[in-house]
Amino acid sequence: MNNRTELVRYKDGDLYTLLIRRLSDNTSMSAMLTEGETHSFELWHQRLGHISVEKIKTMMQRKLVDGLRATAEEKFFCEGGVFGSMTRKPHKEVTERRQSVPGEIIHADVCGPFIHPSVGGNRYFICFKDESSGYRKVYFMKTKDEVLRCLKTALHEIKQETGRDVQRIRTDGGHEFANREFDNLLTEKKIVHEKSPHYTPKCNGRAERENRTLVEKARSMLHARNLPRCLWADAVHTAAFLLNRIPNRKETTKTPYEKWFGKRPTVEHLQIFGCDAYVHIPDQHRKKFNRRARKLFLLAMDRKRLVLIDGEEDSWMQTADKDEDDFLEEDITDDKTEKRGPGRPPGSKNKIKVISNPLKMELRSKSTERTAMLAAADPLTEEEALEGANAEKWKEAMLEEISALHMNNTWILTDLPADRKTVQFQTLLAIAADEDLEILQFDVKKAFLHGKIDELIFMEQPPCFNDGSGRVCKLQRALYGLKQAPRAWNKRLNDFLLTLNLQRAEADPCIYVSAPGAECRIILGLYVDDGLLCCSNLTVLKELVKKLDAEFEITVGDPSNFVGLEIYRDRSKRTIAIGQKNYIRRVLLKFNMESCKSVATPGDPSIKLSKDMAPSSDDERNQMQLIPYRAAFAENPGISHWKAVKRIFRYIKGTEDLKLVYCSNLKRDKIGIPLMENQHQLIAFCDSDWAGDADSRRSTVGYIMTFCNGPIAWSSRVQKTIALSTVEAEYMALTEGVKEVKWIRQLLMDLGRNQVTPTPLFSDNQDGQNIDIRYHFIRTEQRQGVVSVEYIPSDKQPADMLTKSLSGPGHLKCRQMLGMNVDPVGSEGVLK
Repeated sequence: MNNRTELVRYKDGDLYTLLIRRLSDNTSMSAMLTEGETHSFELWHQRLGHISVEKIKTMMQRKLVDGLRATAEEKFFCEGGVFGSMTRKPHKEVTERRQSVPGEIIHADVCGPFIHPSVGGNRYFICFKDESSGYRKVYFMKTKDEVLRCLKTALHEIKQETGRDVQRIRTDGGHEFANREFDNLLTEKKIVHEKSPHYTPKCNGRAERENRTLVEKARSMLHARNLPRCLWADAVHTAAFLLNRIPNRKETTKTPYEKWFGKRPTVEHLQIFGCDAYVHIPDQHRKKFNRRARKLFLLAMDRKRLVLIDGEEDSWMQTADKDEDDFLEEDITDDKTEKRGPGRPPGSKNKIKVISNPLKMELRSKSTERTAMLAAADPLTEEEALEGANAEKWKEAMLEEISALHMNNTWILTDLPADRKTVQFQTLLAIAADEDLEILQFDVKKAFLHGKIDELIFMEQPPCFNDGSGRVCKLQRALYGLKQAPRAWNKRLNDFLLTLNLQRAEADPCIYVSAPGAECRIILGLYVDDGLLCCSNLTVLKELVKKLDAEFEITVGDPSNFVGLEIYRDRSKRTIAIGQKNYIRRVLLKFNMESCKSVATPGDPSIKLSKDMAPSSDDERNQMQLIPYRAAFAENPGISHWKAVKRIFRYIKGTEDLKLVYCSNLKRDKIGIPLMENQHQLIAFCDSDWAGDADSRRSTVGYIMTFCNGPIAWSSRVQKTIALSTVEAEYMALTEGVKEVKWIRQLLMDLGRNQVTPTPLFSDNQDGQNIDIRYHFIRTEQRQGVVSVEYIPSDKQPADMLTKSLSGPGHLKCRQMLGMNVDPVGSEGVLK
């Protein structure tokens, strides 16, 4: 028989009930949990966003929603509701109510900024509330400049859902609503803009009060489940979702949802915001003794899916699409193409079990800095992209991508052979979005599509561009996400560059130089499909760009930003400086440290970090959950490690304007580095910190390579082996430095800058006895003229900053030795 019996225990007040039910093969645990259950008023109070018992009774008596069944009334105290909703006595609303139909008149207001950015980096939200039905729409923004974008989205959705065009919009007349673009849009749509007088928020009371209600409910839901404040946007989104399904204060016959859509909503599927949810792990994804379920937390009840978060792995999960107000009635599976075969056991799909009232409520981290690890501004799936605020832009990008695929004859449609599998197109789009391959300084458009593949690969038709024939795409060219794609593109590009009389460097296969005897000097540097092209002749450079564009279609711009480095050039002084100001600002903003006070050094020399500073109790571990920390202690970070990370943020805050400068004709002015007669010579510095790791007692080694007065390579890392003395640690550092010197000398030779004399390698070590023989290859390289090991005093060793935490003056001196300054070049061409 296919029928089976399942037992479920749930708590109703202080009573535990055991439900025994015989299920058919296609019935899931989720369906059983949501089918006709009766719950307490306290549970419905939490599920519906902490509304009053009286309102719940009204909804039940008047049958305003489906699926609402509650037991006899009982007294209870909700602390979350007190924390979220306690206010002073409200003022009277003076907004005049006019007769209208849904979608005709809307009220709009912006709320924010919030101190803690949401998980998507947003600090504001805007609410549009319909005057007739009370239905509201909420959109989230990083800045107020996005109001126009949100309005366009709202107008489009209102037209689709009601069939009507908005005729009037009422706002408080703030700057975000009073600009030329906003007025032009309203004029184009023939919408009347009604503004309330300045400094009189009561005149726009409906929108003002709506935002307050949303914030109160969101606050109540966050406090009730001990959730961090960075989840405020998810709470506001859920609050709006619930309020649309709850009757307004002055309307007891219909809910805003029913007035808006013309049908009664159901609340049968609702769960408490932030409640525990357990997802079944399929057998093929776990070993025999691994746990069979994964614990998540419910964050949002979106229109067609549940949104869950894994508090342990910082990952998000969304359920498969379901009909609105009808999800959680079927099993949920991640595999959309696989069908149950004759050997597949019943109930093998992923089940989601949501526990609204668990016996033990776990305390989640209250740390506001957890935002950093959860921030995800870009959509993670195709569905998120097409339903988000930037849906139109994503659609344009998809159309552009599909057009390029067809132009390059990337695939042909065919029937899928019985012994072949397909590649999920969603994965390919996710990788292309994640790498952001279109925003480049020197860009080969749709680079991976130029590569040809020899393997036989079939792919499903793109979901939004499926012709419905049931056929699949037989790939003829590479696509983003294929393992063969990077190599296929590189081979295609390499073959073409060789036809231009360019040669690949031996030291670095991503650098091409003009062949000996060429009419001018050409250097081409590549990073996947980014390129930096240098040429001594402008005419030849333009011709080369023309050939590349004819073959691949490229975009070319001034070298102001290349692979994250900001480039500053002064041709009159023949200097080039590089910095990362914008990157530093993005990092500080992401971790909510943009307003921090700067410090002189990245590390405190008086503190030695170790594993002993790791949390020793579960409470301490909960406090540290999901916040960023130093990579060296990522396994079990403590408060001291987090403070060390914040110190690094404070340091880079004060160095965002610093730049590295490259110039061959600068004079060295009191910066401590030995003056070399030939400033085109490669110079190296090595240093070590013996037994600097407090846990393993391994040494930290660092080196810096300079050329044309600026650092071109550097490294700082802990050695794999333990040095028995400071001398041995210094020799280890010298060994690493010599290996890097050999590679850079080869690269310089490929670029036509051959080093005819030994490279000076400065170290503050003067003793070389009792060293393992494997480090004595340094002497061999010195005899062969590759390097010349020379002594330098410790107070003039710039590599010292890479091996240990220094004092403020010591760290500043090392920076000055390397020519790092806010103003790279003085008025007389002297490096400061």
